[in-house]
Amino acid sequence: MEQLLIPGAVIIVMIAVVISIIPNRSKSSYNQPAYRYSRKQHFISPSEKAFYKLLTETAGDRYYIFPQVHLSSIFKNETVGRYRKLGFQIINRRSVDFVLCAKDTLEPVYAVELDDYTHDKPDRIERDKQVDALFAQNGIPLLRFRDYNNLTTEDIAQRFYEARQEAI
Repeated sequence: MEQLLIPGAVIIVMIAVVISIIPNRSKSSYNQPAYRYSRKQHFISPSEKAFYKLLTETAGDRYYIFPQVHLSSIFKNETVGRYRKLGFQIINRRSVDFVLCAKDTLEPVYAVELDDYTHDKPDRIERDKQVDALFAQNGIPLLRFRDYNNLTTEDIAQRFYEARQEAI
């Protein structure tokens, strides 16, 4: 009988130790954030801001222009089976610099990417090919601008016109 009491006592002590280690989850601890964040000074980069101004001058009367749009806001994940979550994560983790939407329907009409030097890296080149294919498969022209610092509103309008003609 004494042999049974000793292991039982050991188990009780072990449970007490484990309980003391587990953090206290009072209601107030749930209100404290586990992560810390601070406000960014700029929503978009200076280059994107300058190009946004050109876009609004070029197309602001015909389209709403939204910056930094995740692909999951544009495309519906129709992957089924065990790859469904991965299919969503792929489009949710990617974005384009701008999406132009029709003012009356808010339907995406064009997407825009500003290709700086970061788009020259091998992994980024592969990512860009996948994004290009996704837009092409869904009939939304994706315009890429490389040397956008010297563009005029007429240059941009011409590129949009050409992209729309190619899509038809």
